[in-house]
Amino acid sequence: MTVQFITTIVGTVGFSLVFRLLPKHLSFVALGGLISFGIFTIAEFLGMGLYFANFLAAAATAFYAELCARVLRACPARSGCGFSRALHNPARTGKHALCSDE
Repeated sequence: MTVQFITTIVGTVGFSLVFRLLPKHLSFVALGGLISFGIFTIAEFLGMGLYFANFLAAAATAFYAELCARVLRACPARSGCGFSRALHNPARTGKHALCSDE
């Protein structure tokens, strides 16, 4: 079980490095991965089924991500920041298109 939690931390931090997240947010990313996997593990242990356990973990992750975006002043994808504009208008993507306040 401990190995699974360690690989959860390594995997979530690894993905955040691939997407070039700021280093000050890495601890929050690792905590989010632990929360998600913890909820999944507990729900599966309680016999809630694989699909419902995945749903609970995804819902908790979405709530945690929104909370972190508001508290850390990070750029949520729906706020109209550069990331959202880059998705809706790919021709406008420049050097600082992702999560830059132009």
